[in-house]
Amino acid sequence: MTLKVTSRGFAASTRYEVEWVTDKPGINKTEIDFDRDTDAVTNVKYFTTKREAMAYARLIFKSTDLTWGHVTVTKQIHELEYPEYNIYEWNNTDESWEVA
Repeated sequence: MTLKVTSRGFAASTRYEVEWVTDKPGINKTEIDFDRDTDAVTNVKYFTTKREAMAYARLIFKSTDLTWGHVTVTKQIHELEYPEYNIYEWNNTDESWEVA
């Protein structure tokens, strides 16, 4: 991911987050006491372009046993959250796509 440097610090930059959920090893989803908070693992990987992120999401969808049956790609923007401390954070935008 590339951040654009300006005289005031970093300008807004974007990245794409690929997120998918898998079961922890040894978990049986057919059991009635499956707990999505403790029995599942959230996996995340970041890409600089939407094209790369979508290609990876399709690869994960085809090759992985997914807990919820889909992979999510979300566009994120790097924004100045606390100007007085020059602190930036990655924030999700309204743009997201689901590979299912």
